[in-house]
Amino acid sequence: RLRVARKLSEALRPLERHLQLPYVPPDREHMFMLYPLVARSGDKRKLVEFLEEGGVETRDLLPLINQPVYMKMFGNLESRYPVAKHLNKAAFYIGCHQHISDKDIDFVADRFKKFFKVRG
Repeated sequence: RLRVARKLSEALRPLERHLQLPYVPPDREHMFMLYPLVARSGDKRKLVEFLEEGGVETRDLLPLINQPVYMKMFGNLESRYPVAKHLNKAAFYIGCHQHISDKDIDFVADRFKKFFKVRG
């Protein structure tokens, strides 16, 4: 998973103007069960739809404040937690498992580049 995450970061680095890539401090480890991304435009919807239509699965990042049980218990908390509100709208995951090939990584990166109309 670490190899795949490194390769994904390398392949998506040219798109950092459009995407916030995951950051792991040098003295930490991350197992990358999933690969998190944040759309810098603030809205992931069109990007996620484009990826899904092209065969790249995505999952929404779901901060706890918008889970039905918490909304029922505490009401809408988004205005009190602006970062979580932003992530609800802009953040998502793509897959990151040990069996993803370099060819798969290239395919995923190509879909992102097509969406953002970036060469290479």
